[in-house]
Amino acid sequence: MAEADGEPSGSGRRDVFAIFAATCATVALVFAVTNFFVASEARDTAEQAKTAAQQALSAAEHATVPDTTPTTTTRPAGAAGRVAVALDEYTIALDPASPPTGAVTFDVTNQGKIAHEFVLFRTDLPADALPVNKKGDVNEQAPQLQSVADSGSDLKPGASRTLHATLTPGHYVAVCNLPGHYAAGMRVDVTVP
Repeated sequence: MAEADGEPSGSGRRDVFAIFAATCATVALVFAVTNFFVASEARDTAEQAKTAAQQALSAAEHATVPDTTPTTTTRPAGAAGRVAVALDEYTIALDPASPPTGAVTFDVTNQGKIAHEFVLFRTDLPADALPVNKKGDVNEQAPQLQSVADSGSDLKPGASRTLHATLTPGHYVAVCNLPGHYAAGMRVDVTVP
């Protein structure tokens, strides 16, 4: 097997080469198997992350964000200078129905299942005859309308907001002017004696 000078013979070299090749093949096989299991685990983890993200997105889409606008409730609704306003699907109810003259606090609550807003105009026009734009929503800049109170942004279901206004005797109209709500009948005539 070995020659006189210490070098392996031809068959000995082939044996060393075969052992080296077998070792390399075994190491490559171990790496391939390890990569397969690591990739498999990574795929499973990615699928779990995707499912968790979809569930979080779905929960976020259905979550109700509370309205954090501060409210003041020092007197009960209906007390002098205070009016409770209930918004629901296409109705507006004031209690009392005829607010008093002077400084008035409107306690507005959305009791509906969709967003609404509260806008109060002083006008001589009846509630069903306000000037509208091409989409059928009230033209809030029309010269026949004087804005008296406005909830600003829409109120999410269950949200409340407190508004303040100074009222003089006369005719007013309360509306929800979110797209399509006025046309659906969400308006009411209001008289301040």
